[in-house]
Amino acid sequence: MDDLFQYLLITDQLDDFLGFKEKVKCPNCGDELVEIVYGRPTKETVEQAKQKKLYLGSCMNGIAKYHCYGCGKNYNEDGKEAR
Repeated sequence: MDDLFQYLLITDQLDDFLGFKEKVKCPNCGDELVEIVYGRPTKETVEQAKQKKLYLGSCMNGIAKYHCYGCGKNYNEDGKEAR
């Protein structure tokens, strides 16, 4: 077995290495949270937003990190509701 693969498997970091992110759940309604992307949107980010894979924030940086399409709330990185 490849040393890197074995190391990642043993240390439980294989999903991160392969780009799989753990799904974060909304503390309010339990739906999956998506990342908020700030700045001028590209064609790709607009398409991903239409598919509800991310949420488009404003052109300015915001404090919220996640959005819930289920209940419409935004959350900080620490999981607390953004105001």
